[in-house]
Amino acid sequence: MFLPAMQAFIEDIRAAADLQWLSWPGAMADHWQATGRKGGHGYYVSPDPRLVIFLEAAPAIGLSACAERPGRARLAYIPAGLPIWSHMHEDGAFSHLDVHFSLSTLIPDRAQHAILPQVPVLLERHEGIEQLAALMLREIAAQTCEPLVLDALVTGMLGYFRRAHDEAGPTHETPCASCPSARGFSLRQQRQVLRFIDENLHRRITIAELAEAAGLSESWFARAFRAAMGDTPARLVTRKRVDRAKVLLRDPSEALADVAIATGFSDQAHFTRVFRTQTGTTPAAWRGQMLAA
Repeated sequence: MFLPAMQAFIEDIRAAADLQWLSWPGAMADHWQATGRKGGHGYYVSPDPRLVIFLEAAPAIGLSACAERPGRARLAYIPAGLPIWSHMHEDGAFSHLDVHFSLSTLIPDRAQHAILPQVPVLLERHEGIEQLAALMLREIAAQTCEPLVLDALVTGMLGYFRRAHDEAGPTHETPCASCPSARGFSLRQQRQVLRFIDENLHRRITIAELAEAAGLSESWFARAFRAAMGDTPARLVTRKRVDRAKVLLRDPSEALADVAIATGFSDQAHFTRVFRTQTGTTPAAWRGQMLAA
């Protein structure tokens, strides 16, 4: 079974029905039904290429290659490892076909990989892609898993997306090079942010400072951080403060008040409260257990 490990973060968008899906060697197709509120949004990045097809002629949601530029695209080819964003333009329901696939399985000839677009291809309409998506949807509904048919549908859609990219029609969209968040939240950015946190645990750390360390706009940083790291910046900073405190507590000569200040807590009472929440015990009791051990 092909199971893509996609990172995703959504806000004010939720599933409205059970997921329907098919999996075959090197690929998986699923049919999502969801609802959202105006202003809702999402961030998605997958280690494998994807196709996303919104099934309504005019959905309340659109796709964009840039976090700062809400889009109206409803058909998308997204290369492996590149981020895509969704934006709700109004309250409403929508559904979409989502296809993840392994290029090495679907197209064994590596030379053919190079002719596929290296940037997201986003379209508002395309009759050929929509017809093939409807056939794929029918296969999912019937739960008929014939790999030859499914592979043909995927490669057919890929061919149409490549042609649209080559023709660069008026609805073709490329990433916004001037928008830092269009680059997603790379491992290099993650390392920069974590290094900044480690070097500044002794004081208050703001979201603005973390966003600057990542080279992202403050308005997008928290969402990109959570999608990539699986937690909010504030919670991660708190965990790091507690981890640093544990190191200092192993030295019996360090006063608890000094440990609190060295790890960025406002005072010993604040330190004790947060430490107990994170570990289930107080700093003094934790130190006693470690020294006894």
